[in-house]
Amino acid sequence: MEAVQFRKLNKVGANSRPNGFVMLFGKTTEPVMREIIDMEPIPADWTYSTYCKQFLDESIYIPIQYRNAGYKTFGAQDYEASLLNFPNCLGLKKQEFQHTYRPFDLLVSMDRKLKIAHENASCSKSHNNMLKYLETFFNSYKDSSKFSLSWVTKLAHDDSGRLYKADFDLYNFFLRNRHEETKTPFGRNEANNPFLYVIVPKSLRNSVVFKVLKAKQQELITPHDIHATLKDILEEQPFSNFIDTTFKSFLPSSRGSSLLREFEPGVQRNCKTLPIPFQYCICQYAKIPLDDDGLAIKLGQFAVDGINAIIKKNNESENCSHLILHQDFVISVKTN
Repeated sequence: MEAVQFRKLNKVGANSRPNGFVMLFGKTTEPVMREIIDMEPIPADWTYSTYCKQFLDESIYIPIQYRNAGYKTFGAQDYEASLLNFPNCLGLKKQEFQHTYRPFDLLVSMDRKLKIAHENASCSKSHNNMLKYLETFFNSYKDSSKFSLSWVTKLAHDDSGRLYKADFDLYNFFLRNRHEETKTPFGRNEANNPFLYVIVPKSLRNSVVFKVLKAKQQELITPHDIHATLKDILEEQPFSNFIDTTFKSFLPSSRGSSLLREFEPGVQRNCKTLPIPFQYCICQYAKIPLDDDGLAIKLGQFAVDGINAIIKKNNESENCSHLILHQDFVISVKTN
């Protein structure tokens, strides 16, 4: 299917939710902390009160934009609370998608026999049900454009090792529908570098847009760029019949750059130039030994004091141990 794999997609938030807000709203919910590379932090676009305590209907939400443009829309997530509602947030007043998996998933969670059949027994698992429903959607509305968002949570949320159990299910799903077209350094890097494949319609696979897309396989990208690409597909590319690959800024609604266009000329893409919080940066920087033991002890004590202060501030001193710095260490510092 000539899928394009992007090997350097860099997350910009701790888990799927802040990255989802960037991808679908173009808004950050975590600050971009960059003091370690001598750059000013970028404040979060939205606070908890903004994205949780008020309805988001007035915000520019990608699925709603596609629906308003005439696309048939589909959404599936196998979790009690959605991206917009977790844990007790208001989300949207109006229905998010025209077709949604949510009623069935809620029914399974409330009915013991259904839960045993669909989650505990050897019957179809949650992701199988989602894929079947998605396939039905794909094969409906033959003359309509479609937008789908599937958020498979139960498969590997608590154990990434379970992801591979769905390999054949996912492979067979795409094969059948091809006509539609953290506890180790390795684990931390894996979590910061999400899996991304992009499949374009067969009619575009000999186009200049496809060549530009493939040329970015080794480029550092973020969910901001996915957001800009979704906006480009909806708002810009149809007017050029998907042949315009010149750079276009999508500011202020998106900090990203469309993957279907050339990136901004003269701008080196790294964790300094892109809005990536440094703690999630997948770039590998050179390290130099830190021989000043006194400075190393000061840095360690600063970290310990900070953690103890947080524990005290949250009234958790009875539940958490008071930290003390041990001075057996090997220190290295990342260079700029």
